[in-house]
Amino acid sequence: MNLYERNFHVEICDIDTKNELTNYGILRMMQEIAADHSDHLGISINHVEEKPYTWLLLNWKLKVFLRPAWNSELTVKTWPNASDKLYSYRDFEIYTKNNELVARGTSKWVLIDLKTLNIEKTSQEILDIYKPSNTFLFEEPISKLKEPESFDFIENYTISRGDLDINGHANNLSYLRIATNILPEDVYKNIDFKDIEIMYKKECKFGDKVACIYSKNEDTYTITIKSQDLSTLHCIIQMK
Repeated sequence: MNLYERNFHVEICDIDTKNELTNYGILRMMQEIAADHSDHLGISINHVEEKPYTWLLLNWKLKVFLRPAWNSELTVKTWPNASDKLYSYRDFEIYTKNNELVARGTSKWVLIDLKTLNIEKTSQEILDIYKPSNTFLFEEPISKLKEPESFDFIENYTISRGDLDINGHANNLSYLRIATNILPEDVYKNIDFKDIEIMYKKECKFGDKVACIYSKNEDTYTITIKSQDLSTLHCIIQMK
């Protein structure tokens, strides 16, 4: 297993009003260590001259067990778990300093050629670098999320500069923040979402006006982010 690990502290930006680690904070650490590991393997924004590739995230699947407080010391572990001709997968685990499991996550990616901006098939060279382990954390694989058939309400949002990443697109984590912000107050205060799935479809750019479509079906809450005319699907966030 090509295991990579790094210590983190729960930062002020990672907690909520109850001094508990948020899902945003968990995914922030997972996103950070994925980029860090890839940088150590020679594929990142610091190595584009030698290897002009970048990874595009398609899906998150997250299961939360504990919510440590501010300044807690955590160990985050990650490893490439599988790869086929087109898609590559990466798993994560987070532990407290007492070896208590905080969260597990898995993710799905494609490789982008920065010269052509096209999706690249996973070459043997890439496989040799990442050494996927075929060790899976979840019995159920990442699934294709579907838009709910009905909705409760829609809120509009304009993508701001604070939402953007280095590529000028809305950062992957911005979608979760936007979804969290439109939750009804009683839902936000009273429900601890410990099962999260996110599917990204089309990037958002600065100034884009999007429709955030809120749906509740039994214990599942879904926020679908689309263009304001509803013609383009950007992202689906499903929380339980």
